[in-house]
Amino acid sequence: MDRNWWMAVVSAVTVVLSAGLASALYTNPAIALDNGMADLLEGNRVLGWFTMFGDVRFIAVVVFVAALIIFLKRNWTGLVFLVLSLGGGTVLNQGLKQIFGRQRPDIADQLTSFSFPSGHSQMSFLYLATIAVLLAKSIRSQAMRLAVWISAGVLIVLVGASRIALGRHFATDVLGGWLLAAAWLFLLLFLFGRAERRRGQN
Repeated sequence: MDRNWWMAVVSAVTVVLSAGLASALYTNPAIALDNGMADLLEGNRVLGWFTMFGDVRFIAVVVFVAALIIFLKRNWTGLVFLVLSLGGGTVLNQGLKQIFGRQRPDIADQLTSFSFPSGHSQMSFLYLATIAVLLAKSIRSQAMRLAVWISAGVLIVLVGASRIALGRHFATDVLGGWLLAAAWLFLLLFLFGRAERRRGQN
């Protein structure tokens, strides 16, 4: 199978997994996962510190700088990809929060917005993975590309874990955010890959 079509397959699979997770939020296995991860991570101050990397203000600054660099390099395709990734991801996250209307964990001074899917987890996945995609295309060294992807992956996991450690989200919220981010990102990769191939044939 063509590599580009694998992007579509991964997107479809993550959509199915997201739907399955959403339908199982209140089942015993999901509740057990949420409780188990909360017992394991809640109160961990080191993990809690990483939540700042998923804060909307932090993401806005990083994305603005990235967009400015891409603009100065006149990489219009990369700029559109960045805008669609983050813009579409934001709309998707906020829309699904309203649809599912899941309440957050019951702790003091809890946030009032809905819980599923986790915005920090979904948006940190999208901005870090999107920047990694764009960086990897400009790096020749395979070792450096691998380092970029590993760094992005570790930070994505730490941001997600921080939301559980702080009691702001259930583990299934975080997992849902990751799955939806992957579905959206791989769909964009598929569509942009198709467009690039068509331009190459013309």
